Amino acid sequence: MEDAFATFDESFNYLDHINTPYLSSKIKGKFPVESFHPCYLEMPKDSLKMNLCGRSNYQSKNKKKSTNWINRRIIELPIYDTNRKDSFNWREITNFWSSSSSLEDIPCITLVFKIRGYYSAFREAQVFTVLLVWPGYCRMLELDWYEGPEDDCITPEWYIHSHRILTLDRAIKRLNLSYKNEPGWTNIIYSIYVNPYQIGNSLKGDKQHGEPEPWIFKWNYSKEQDFRVEMDNMLCEICKIME
Repeated sequence: MEDAFATFDESFNYLDHINTPYLSSKIKGKFPVESFHPCYLEMPKDSLKMNLCGRSNYQSKNKKKSTNWINRRIIELPIYDTNRKDSFNWREITNFWSSSSSLEDIPCITLVFKIRGYYSAFREAQVFTVLLVWPGYCRMLELDWYEGPEDDCITPEWYIHSHRILTLDRAIKRLNLSYKNEPGWTNIIYSIYVNPYQIGNSLKGDKQHGEPEPWIFKWNYSKEQDFRVEMDNMLCEICKIME
């Protein structure tokens, strides 16, 4: 089996290989999950990947094995040049993406919607919908992440589900269905992440530094209605960019 944490060359520099002033590097994509261990943006075989070792704590005789990551299935994300003082020319970027075979596996825009809260006493849940956008099509990844038993909260239970290639319109419809019902949790915080972050400059949420890279910023919301309005605004903005 492929080593889940094999050496990954994050020093690769696009500027040495392609002619664009906007990109500085690439990185192995991760969900912006707040956890001891990373969850990667992996397109799982058969559309589903899960880790159930959180159902049994470290004292269990029948502890389940942790799930490995498959490097070749992990989506890489671009690192945009944050030192640019002039505005991004989105038409130039999307045209460049369309004409560059070296970027066909790397989305030019990535949008993440996150809901975080407590599903039971002191047990946290985080759910994500990730929209990966290329000129002309997109992909979706969903992650449901739950803390495990109280004495082993560092071992979560999680599920990743991927969707087939979709048009942007169909992906937006499916995304809206994903957020049709609010989870019955407590202390819920809603968040939006976007790469490149400049697309989110119009967002009105509580802007904070995000992690890991490339999630430079995140915008938090305490009210579901405000989150939904901003979610719609971001999707409309991306539709305009990709026209």
